[in-house]
Amino acid sequence: MENPPLNIKTSPSISDLEAKIENLRLKPQTKSVKSELSLIKSTLNKLYNANKAAVLQFEESNYNYLVLMRSTHGFYKLFGHSALYYTYSLAPKLNLTAKLQDDKDFTNKSNEGFISIRKPEKLAEALLTLNIKPVKTRGQSGNFLLFKFPWHFTKDQLNNFTEQNLVALQIFNHVVMVDNSMPVLFIQIEELLKAIYENVRGMGSPVEKDTFGYQMLVATTKMSHLYLDLSNGEIDKLTCLKKMKQNLKIIKYQTKLLLDLKIWTPKTCSRISEIIIKINDIIAREIKHL
Repeated sequence: MENPPLNIKTSPSISDLEAKIENLRLKPQTKSVKSELSLIKSTLNKLYNANKAAVLQFEESNYNYLVLMRSTHGFYKLFGHSALYYTYSLAPKLNLTAKLQDDKDFTNKSNEGFISIRKPEKLAEALLTLNIKPVKTRGQSGNFLLFKFPWHFTKDQLNNFTEQNLVALQIFNHVVMVDNSMPVLFIQIEELLKAIYENVRGMGSPVEKDTFGYQMLVATTKMSHLYLDLSNGEIDKLTCLKKMKQNLKIIKYQTKLLLDLKIWTPKTCSRISEIIIKINDIIAREIKHL
């Protein structure tokens, strides 16, 4: 096996860090345990972001590798060119379902989207039927799985896959969001959902998640659905905006409580509060003009 031109630091292992986090969550949440938990979570996030940045850089000139990057909870992800190769060439040949998802990350964003793979060992077996074989990676962490094609994709093929992806995205947007009448509002709702999701996911205690986090996620998701209902003509604008205000109030109150209880830091609550204010201003302005 040859060493591919993918120079990425592969330690520590994502799976090892996740195991440490789960073990710490089972312990009494003393100050020292919480501090250690916070440090490992920070290490995990930094490692994921560094790995993704390196993968995206590699993908810019990748015409003959399939790159799987370890995510969390046992999943691997394909980004950039690898995601397109899998979706529009490999999956159809292997009779596999390929669900190319929009990348919601605001840093190290894959413009092509990403593919999630739950069982990479099964994919590896399927790839062998096309003579696509694994190649070595640095270290033994398991953070990356690489496979080399016995052929090179051409720029014309890649452009064709990119065009197919754009058409699929346009069709999706037309079906799901017929009339994006307030794009600024939708962008802010997505910002809010991402900010809340990231911080709820990082809550150390199930009690915190059940009492505060999930309510906020549900309220923000309802706002997203209300916007889509409005875009598809399934609800009138005034009713939609009033219901959004009700859900926004839940999020605002929960954020205040999380700050008072010192579950979330002032910096986290400030970020979320700024988005809440922007959404509230947009809703108030739209209601005023009705």
